[in-house]
Amino acid sequence: MAESTAIGELFKALARKEFSEKGAEEYLKTKGFGNDEAKAAVEEAVKKHYIDDTAFAKMLIAQKGRSKSKAELKFVLQTKGVKSEVIADLLKDKEAYAGEASAVQKAVKLFFMTHDVEDTDDINTVKRRLINRGFSLSEITSAINAVKEGEN
Repeated sequence: MAESTAIGELFKALARKEFSEKGAEEYLKTKGFGNDEAKAAVEEAVKKHYIDDTAFAKMLIAQKGRSKSKAELKFVLQTKGVKSEVIADLLKDKEAYAGEASAVQKAVKLFFMTHDVEDTDDINTVKRRLINRGFSLSEITSAINAVKEGEN
């Protein structure tokens, strides 16, 4: 049986799953290929347009964009190995994510319907929960302050 090449292994994997450049490199390393072999195989796949970080990121955003905040999308894309500049370029349109701030406000408002807005433990609980869902601390703090002041 012939020994598997990195590019052959990558093409077999690409038939089943999409990868970012970094994700493809990591996959090949887990299959026992060296750093140089993995990089060369990924470069070849990119050159032949089998791997495209921008297309990969757009696909993930299309799949997960409605159920995730901008911060959550950024995190998902980073964990999948998409380059920072690609992420920044695709997520720069803040109007596409205008609902994010209102989502934080709604979540905070809902939480404090059954909890004390002046209780430090309750405030920390809501912060922790929303940060774990990808929202920024500044948005959460603004929403908490708005609830404290009785704003909508």
